[in-house]
Amino acid sequence: KKWVRLTRLSWTLFSGNTIGWPEEKMLWSNNMGQYNFLIYVGCEEKPSTPSMSERVMTRIRKITKAVGAGEDKLFWLSKSLDTKYEEVDADITDSFLKDIEVILQSPFGGGPSRLWQHLSVNNMAREFSRDFSAVMINLHISTIIHLSEVSSVDVEIVALVGVCRKLSNYMMYLLATHPVMLQVTATSAKSVLQGFRKKFMMMMTGSISKPVVLQNLKELISKEDSRLSLPEPCKETLEEMRDMWVRIIIYAAGRSRPETHATQLARGREFLTFIWLLLAHKNLGSSTSFPIELISPPPNFGPYSDVRSYAFDFRQN
Repeated sequence: KKWVRLTRLSWTLFSGNTIGWPEEKMLWSNNMGQYNFLIYVGCEEKPSTPSMSERVMTRIRKITKAVGAGEDKLFWLSKSLDTKYEEVDADITDSFLKDIEVILQSPFGGGPSRLWQHLSVNNMAREFSRDFSAVMINLHISTIIHLSEVSSVDVEIVALVGVCRKLSNYMMYLLATHPVMLQVTATSAKSVLQGFRKKFMMMMTGSISKPVVLQNLKELISKEDSRLSLPEPCKETLEEMRDMWVRIIIYAAGRSRPETHATQLARGREFLTFIWLLLAHKNLGSSTSFPIELISPPPNFGPYSDVRSYAFDFRQN
């Protein structure tokens, strides 16, 4: 209860005109962190005219690899050099607001049921509790592969690709740089990432070009988990992918502990903190009366004896 009161007080203070920011003004830096597995394995996006800092970072990576730095040092270096920030645009904001409202209504049977017709979300969601970090990394890599196969130049499709990429990279950013904020995984994301990188590097032959890397990742993913195979790229698949990542992030925000957000509120920076604040303002999340569970029980589970919210609710499907 005390966290609910504190959250509402924080929301009032931060959004008030007296000592905070007005609600119509942005409450955070309008950026979300980005971390991409491709860069971790050495497949860099090379700009046509790299800046001085980009040339320095490339040089540092080469020196580090040449001297045989261990996995821990390589991972630390990658986090330090490869973390980027992207704008939280209106498409992302609207997606979160829409899905939070759907989740808010779901315990009472009034929310529209999401039909996952293109992605095997039901099967994947039930695997999250087994090893959240590993499943997230597999999903992230599957997202990279899928987005690389989208060739449409339609404005709406291009925008969806951008949103999916940002959301996927943001979850990887949280796993790699802020694991303490995620109370949804018992396995170290660092160890899973390092293990995946080792497997990948063992099967890599020849130059590390993007097409070769993507093909090898596709083969590795199919060996790791065949359930993560993706259908042909289309608008509907991208919409489901966007909503899948939105709900995963909502679930992670709802499960996070209030105290982990204290320093982030002071900095006014972390996007997950403001998702958590919005959820708490709506009386959703582990610190409120209505925690968000990851996935609804199977149909044969029995009658529902209490009111619950689910990130992935299949009760009405």
